[in-house]
Amino acid sequence: MDELNFPHSIFVDSHWLRKNLHHPRLRVIDGTWVLPGSEQPEIQGFIPNAVQFDLGALKDITPLGAPLPPKAFITDFASTANISQNDLTVVYDRHGLFSAPRVAWSLLSAGYHAFILDGGLPAWTQIGAPTYDSPFGPNDIAPIFERQSLVKAVNMKQVFDALYTHTQIVDARSPGRFAGTEPEPREGLRSGHIPGSINLPLGELKTSSGALKSDEELRQIIAAKNIKLTRPIISTCGSGVTAAALDLIFFHLGARDHSAYSGSWAEYGASDHPIETGH
Repeated sequence: MDELNFPHSIFVDSHWLRKNLHHPRLRVIDGTWVLPGSEQPEIQGFIPNAVQFDLGALKDITPLGAPLPPKAFITDFASTANISQNDLTVVYDRHGLFSAPRVAWSLLSAGYHAFILDGGLPAWTQIGAPTYDSPFGPNDIAPIFERQSLVKAVNMKQVFDALYTHTQIVDARSPGRFAGTEPEPREGLRSGHIPGSINLPLGELKTSSGALKSDEELRQIIAAKNIKLTRPIISTCGSGVTAAALDLIFFHLGARDHSAYSGSWAEYGASDHPIETGH
């Protein structure tokens, strides 16, 4: 079989995945996670050869405020799925683009080579590619290359120290939650945002089908928010899931000093650090 070539971006499209799906050096991971209290994605099924990653279980054992998830959980998953740090993995979710970036970000944090399927399972089915009712079990895959992690994480102290500095703090939550006009889903949590932060809801970066907008559109939206890819960026959200999506989108567009705040508003909003409300 032909050599498996690296994609040119951390986001891969369905045609690339379909072409390379059965390559013995590629693994597919279903990273679907549903926010508690939310409905299941409309589109169900699994991409052939996919193995499931339990993001909910990882979140449950990650201490609030820990910059990075427990590495042992990720390495145990990879060992069970026969994924080495030299293998190429593609992560998708059934929403389109929601939890897959967080799973990819977690894999990257532990030194694994991860890409994200742009548009997720909806984009996969849109091109007529097949799905199955259940995931597949692990298969042995040969290692192909060394991997250097792209992931950088910060804790609450680092976020607090970054206030009113050259660093930009970008919040992926909805405008209402950012402004403090919508209640937080976590009981007792303050409403508002980190002082000086910029609101960039993940939904603004996706098309109606759930895929990423074009690079040109993404750059226009980011520029309109006065976000500079050449300056340090910390991505945050409600609990660290969509923050990872912003973080990897910034990387995709060329940012090199970028990090995700895993504790996000669940930790910061529960602290006694200053907050702001309004837009």
